[in-house]
Amino acid sequence: MELSAPDVANVLAKKGVKYLVHANTVRTSSGFLAKGQLLGRGTMDQLGLPQTAQASDELDVRYGIYHDVFLDTDDVHYRSREPNLYGPVSFVIDLDILRSGLVPYVWITRTNPIYWDGHQPNERYFADIEQVDRELQKGDYGSHVMIRCLGGFLPLEGYLRWVALDDPHRPDYPDLFTSALEALHAALEQSRCIDPARVRQRRCREGCTCVQRYEELSEYDIEHRFFP
Repeated sequence: MELSAPDVANVLAKKGVKYLVHANTVRTSSGFLAKGQLLGRGTMDQLGLPQTAQASDELDVRYGIYHDVFLDTDDVHYRSREPNLYGPVSFVIDLDILRSGLVPYVWITRTNPIYWDGHQPNERYFADIEQVDRELQKGDYGSHVMIRCLGGFLPLEGYLRWVALDDPHRPDYPDLFTSALEALHAALEQSRCIDPARVRQRRCREGCTCVQRYEELSEYDIEHRFFP
């Protein structure tokens, strides 16, 4: 279900999409910044880079998508007013990366792969650009733009708008945001291809419940997401 990346960019732009977003944990995101690119989970394994385990890893291996890079068509945290389940670090990437020639084609999921059991390929992916135009909704939780043609690497230089880091405001972890931000900046020192000023504290929209949600998380979940 291979789609022309420039055609996808044009359809997404028509639907109001301005950028693509990838969310992850501080540990995994530090690996991205150290290399100056987003990396598929299988690629991280091959390079020996530390990353946070995900419940979907076994399924991703089974479906042959463990090396792919997943991008959302909106900032889930900002739109939903609550933390992104994949992690507190959001990479915001210019939509023009799909027009750059760097990415010749993409695949787009119709549902999240955790729900693929028993589904045929035409139920997993959009079949053609016309179907994307008719059916895809901006910010749909199940529709991920998948980069499959670059061997698990998606360079960020020139297309990264910013990296947003959540501040959980946990009184039992008073230095958590600062230490997480320092870890991300330390990782940047290894690649030196991204301006540190692009890594910043998230600005939530009015009515965001993320602080309340973070208060409800266990110590394990907080450390899982924020510890480098």
